[in-house]
Amino acid sequence: MTLEKISVYIHDGGIVSLCDRDLFGKHFEDEKHILHVTERFYSGEYLTKKDLVKVLACAGSLNLVGTLSVQFVLEEGFISEKDIVYIQGVPHVQIYAL
Repeated sequence: MTLEKISVYIHDGGIVSLCDRDLFGKHFEDEKHILHVTERFYSGEYLTKKDLVKVLACAGSLNLVGTLSVQFVLEEGFISEKDIVYIQGVPHVQIYAL
């Protein structure tokens, strides 16, 4: 997996956003969902696999967009297939801590 193509942004309050970098600025919509992939929310840094796993383990909430981002988090066991929605074919996950 090419982690260099995944942007990681750690927001205040424990929200961690991961996004495939090639999706910045794009808009996806279906009958149930609207998703604006803004750099303001998703643009962050590149992390190594080890550091990214540490960040995910401490996250309070997750917001993921894109095949690479979702696949990585799925393979690491932080989400399951049932957590994924597809908006115009693009995988997206939102998990919020209560």
